[in-house]
Amino acid sequence: MKVAAVVDASVAIKWVVEEKFSDAAGTLLTNAALCAPAHWQAEAVNAIWGQVHRGRLSAEDGRQRASTLISAPVEPVPLAALFDQAFQLAVALRVTVYDSLYVALAKVRGIPLVSDDRRLLRRMMAEPTLAVLARPLADLR
Repeated sequence: MKVAAVVDASVAIKWVVEEKFSDAAGTLLTNAALCAPAHWQAEAVNAIWGQVHRGRLSAEDGRQRASTLISAPVEPVPLAALFDQAFQLAVALRVTVYDSLYVALAKVRGIPLVSDDRRLLRRMMAEPTLAVLARPLADLR
């Protein structure tokens, strides 16, 4: 049985754009049962748009990578069930609701959140009940 984890857009983008820790992200993709709040696709595709906007990818290459990313085997979890807890976490951790949705999902499911967002991970690690759920992507190498 595969290990379960929540992944955020900072991990997902590494599946289609070569960055530091892309190898660890790829291993996670093939060896874990992944889930994410449903907005993960918009965040990840926006990161690809950023690559196109900065001239690092052509528009066509960006479109193809976005298409590949959207088909990744990640269970999209509806946002409605997470909003109340996510809002409370956003206030407590002083992070965006976008980021706190990932934390809320990890907390609800009792599984780790794998991220390369150092700021989010620092905030989680400062809270003992959330620290046990925080998994830096760098630690998976």
